[in-house]
Amino acid sequence: MPLDFVDSQSLSPALCGLFGAPVLAMESTGSGWSDGQIHFWISIARLACVTILPGLLWLLWNSTFLTERKRNAAIIGGMVRTLFSLGADLALVHAGVYRYALDNMLYQGVPVDVHITYGCLLGTALCLIWEHAGSLLRPILLLLAIAGAIMWNRWLVSSANIITPLAPEWQRWDIPVQCALPVITVIFYKLVDENRALMLRSIVYAFGYFAVFYFLIPSMILSSTTLGEVIFPSAQWRTAVVAICVLSVPGAWAAGQFAVSGRGTPLPLDPTHKLIVTGPYAFVRNPMQISGLGVSVVWAVSTSAIGLWIYVAVLFIAVQFTKIHEEDNLHRRFGDRYKKYCRNVWLWVPRLWPYEEE
Repeated sequence: MPLDFVDSQSLSPALCGLFGAPVLAMESTGSGWSDGQIHFWISIARLACVTILPGLLWLLWNSTFLTERKRNAAIIGGMVRTLFSLGADLALVHAGVYRYALDNMLYQGVPVDVHITYGCLLGTALCLIWEHAGSLLRPILLLLAIAGAIMWNRWLVSSANIITPLAPEWQRWDIPVQCALPVITVIFYKLVDENRALMLRSIVYAFGYFAVFYFLIPSMILSSTTLGEVIFPSAQWRTAVVAICVLSVPGAWAAGQFAVSGRGTPLPLDPTHKLIVTGPYAFVRNPMQISGLGVSVVWAVSTSAIGLWIYVAVLFIAVQFTKIHEEDNLHRRFGDRYKKYCRNVWLWVPRLWPYEEE
């Protein structure tokens, strides 16, 4: 998790909100539009994406023209694209290849809302079109998606109000990323649809889950918190790293167990079709959530940030509610076998010896 928190100049605009009024003056592009007008339309476009994304997911969830497997695969394709896009963008911004001129909702210099909405919309739409395109049209579709992304980024740079290049060879880094993202999206769509590469999918899902909920969001809270002073001495940092490595072991073990024993993944959209009672699940029913919550507690203790303690509490309540739904589903699917497992293995407290089925 990057710990170089935003400075005072970038912190105050972030607190203006997701679509707050611009507070930094940008250079004029010569288009006749004022900086205020340009930022107004940028904010409108971002708001439209945030509004459209839930609608698209709702339509997919209730659609009849796709099977459940293909629908979930399309949504996962968009999510994976977002994960890789955000990671690449953070790396390029920190490497000094370019910077964003947007002045609100920047985390480590990157607009998170743009990645979530833009990435999910483009990735999911690409998977849906790919599914209904013929075998001859699919390579053309992929090339069009790559070309469109490259031209879009060139336009964003030329506008000077969204992306500002810092390195003369910025396209040398940007073009490979724009070429890779559609390919990764389609590959994951096919892997999920055909239920292949279980271990790879489980690793990517587990990494994304931990990166978003236990590193990205806590880091964003630390970057913009006004609830308390962030204290992170070097000695506590070393202790925190060791504790996080130890606490991550059960989660990683559980993710691998889904692929090895369950022939599935830990993602609810791409679930296992077998009841897993081996590995860490032989000791406790909730190993991944225990691992993740433990990481969040470590961040809260190490930073003494009230905002993170609030996040831990909210996360624990959310896990409790989702676990109720998940266990109801498992009761329906596995019946008495799962009931017996629940009687012998606790939800939050590990057993001293592994559970074994008769």
